[in-house]
Amino acid sequence: MKTLVLILLFVLICQNSLCQEKVLSIVNQTLNKEVLLKEHRRVKLVTKLGEKLEGKFSILNSNTIEVNGTIIGLNEISIIRKNPLALTILVKANFSTWV
Repeated sequence: MKTLVLILLFVLICQNSLCQEKVLSIVNQTLNKEVLLKEHRRVKLVTKLGEKLEGKFSILNSNTIEVNGTIIGLNEISIIRKNPLALTILVKANFSTWV
């Protein structure tokens, strides 16, 4: 029984350590700084056509992502940045108290 528990624990630890997460890597050419955006995180982006989107994104393949059901090619994005939920709530709460 003790060996069965140890084997099960070992398998669970190995599975978690070998998993890979999908990450979007963005490199700033002028500053040589790299930013990693994990999948299913909140982002705010602007396309080259001026369309603004915000929400959780998922990576479909190496050239496209999906934000709130909208499929966008990476070559169509002009600005992308992190958009944490706590910051969104704080900004909207402060805006509504001053209006």
